[in-house]
Amino acid sequence: MTTPTTEKTAQHALAYRPDVDGLRALAVLGVILFHAGVPGFPGGYVGVDVFFVISGYLISGIVIRAIERGTFTFRDFYSRRINRIFPALILVLVTTLALGWYLLFRNEFFGLGKHVTAGAGFFSNFALLHETGYFDDAAEKKPLLHLWSLAIEEQFYLFWPMLLAISWRIKPRFAWFALLTGLASCALAFALSSTQHAQSSFYFPLTRLWELIAGFALLYLELPAINDPRYRARTPWLPRSNLSADTIANLKGWLGLSLILAAILFLSNKIPWPSPLTILPVLGSVLVISAGEKSWVNRKLFAHPAAVWVGLISYP
Repeated sequence: MTTPTTEKTAQHALAYRPDVDGLRALAVLGVILFHAGVPGFPGGYVGVDVFFVISGYLISGIVIRAIERGTFTFRDFYSRRINRIFPALILVLVTTLALGWYLLFRNEFFGLGKHVTAGAGFFSNFALLHETGYFDDAAEKKPLLHLWSLAIEEQFYLFWPMLLAISWRIKPRFAWFALLTGLASCALAFALSSTQHAQSSFYFPLTRLWELIAGFALLYLELPAINDPRYRARTPWLPRSNLSADTIANLKGWLGLSLILAAILFLSNKIPWPSPLTILPVLGSVLVISAGEKSWVNRKLFAHPAAVWVGLISYP
């Protein structure tokens, strides 16, 4: 039988957040403007980092909700992912391959075939790891370049639900394990960014893992059990504030949006990525999502029907 606390946790993880879809719209818009070469958006590529945080937050919520209800199965989880991802992915791969047959030379078409295979198998990031940097001029000639981030997300989905399913009953210990793993991933990414292996840092899943775990960490901190007065009494080190909930939400919403926009407008593709500056879009995303519907930014901007629509049709 489901306990009241468990039921609340399940309901929380299930609740639809239109503002999160609106945040997804900002992320995809930044990436499109960057690749389109529109002046004024040199850091639009950070939209991918926003996507990673959102994915970690949403997928963790979906899995935890199913675990708490006792309905989680790997078959159901992966069938839902397949139904969402594969129709559009197959269309893109087949169309690209067909156009390549008519437009490319033989050696170029052979290279495209390798990228199609990598895209279908969700290892595009590893294929690109040995070819070209994301910001190199040669990268612009790779029509399936964008599939690298999808590959990292799917690689995350291969092991993360399993870890949650096995370890969720020991929440505090698993949370500490996730935190330490995220910190190790972050440290590795920052260390590689200042070396000749910066390109490896960009495409390597272990150096992106911390961004996805940031989404999980936010989801975990929002669980009802964590906000229970008895729990907070045992954790005096957690920050407290005398400000109203609305004020805090608005502060988080505006600060989060400012951090993301600062990254989009002022960063450039000349700096190693990810790097310490990646904290800007990652922390910004965490703040916006945590602000919730009490924030004017979330309620009026990100939850606007136009923004939500763009977010809903965004891929994946």
